[in-house]
Amino acid sequence: MYAIDATFLEKEEIETGQVHVSFSIFLLELLEAFDKLGYSDQICVIINYNAKKFMQERFPRFHYCIVTWKPLELLYVLTKGKKTGTEYLKKLGFFRRKIKRGKFDCVWLPLGEPLDIMAKNVTYFCTIHDLMYYHGNGPKPQKRLEKVVVNSKHVVTISEFIKHDVVSSFPYDEKNITVIPNSITMSESNMKVVKGIRNKFILDINGYGKHKNTLTLIKAFHNIYKKYSDIDLVCCGGWMSPEYYDELLTYVSENGLKDRVHLLYRIPEPEKNWLLHNATVFVTPSTNEGFGRTPVEAALCKIPVISTKAASLYEVTKGLVHYYENPYDDKELTSILINVIEKPESDAVLKKISEELRETYSAINCALKYWDIFDKVREGKHENI
Repeated sequence: MYAIDATFLEKEEIETGQVHVSFSIFLLELLEAFDKLGYSDQICVIINYNAKKFMQERFPRFHYCIVTWKPLELLYVLTKGKKTGTEYLKKLGFFRRKIKRGKFDCVWLPLGEPLDIMAKNVTYFCTIHDLMYYHGNGPKPQKRLEKVVVNSKHVVTISEFIKHDVVSSFPYDEKNITVIPNSITMSESNMKVVKGIRNKFILDINGYGKHKNTLTLIKAFHNIYKKYSDIDLVCCGGWMSPEYYDELLTYVSENGLKDRVHLLYRIPEPEKNWLLHNATVFVTPSTNEGFGRTPVEAALCKIPVISTKAASLYEVTKGLVHYYENPYDDKELTSILINVIEKPESDAVLKKISEELRETYSAINCALKYWDIFDKVREGKHENI
């Protein structure tokens, strides 16, 4: 039996049933694909005790390795769900012992973490989404991530860009690295109108952090908002850096954009789908993406897309959308925005782009590639994948 780590699902996602973090979306889409392929009886999902109801209702056919400790369950009840104690379960070795007793053929770490659950004499492989924290957050994250990689029988990266980064950053054999893009599934029926959005709109769905570079897009919109009085800017983040978010709010306020710029946060999936299907143009000004899911989602919805070429973005969008060279140049972005607004692609062109990306990022295709790695790692043939 194969085991899959799902301990990184956020408490809020588990409690509300609204999944908004890209890593969680990535895992749940693949689990749905494994289920559709009929593999559920061969999979055990590793979860914390507070995720039991959420996961078993969503995926009743999977097996589960549920890690718990009665004192922490009591703490969870007494704090009304505010404290789950997951970090203590990991530090005290509860996950390691449970996994070792499970005698799994191999364990997949979809987030490339956590080191805390890696037990000796257990076969692991991991997925690396990006090395941003490895490169910028000091020796502690460097040491932990490197240990996860070097102790994995195989490594999956979500883009060629990240593969090259892993090879140049860690003592790991390139032969044991496979590139599998994240799957992307878009719903055309599960949609709900976002209240307060009355005009047409430019859309950006990203976190609110410095490397997401939302401020450059707001500046570009500021350059054209009087020219296009019927078009607003909508930004939607699944996470935020409070300092950077405050910087955005300050710029919006000081430049008289409060009625035209909508900074949304953690909206439900149906509302996100509505935004993606109804935008006039989608823009991603990001400077660092291991994959870059949201511009692909927009293109799948047949929306014109403008992106930087930073990191993996050109690769992931396959050179099919509009690009600007300097992520921080709001004037360059303004020029492209005007061009796309006034001369958008035909429906036929947008449909062709959508179809090409849909095939590339099919959840079933991605799940089959992962299943091949499960089998090869179990058989000790990972060097030949």
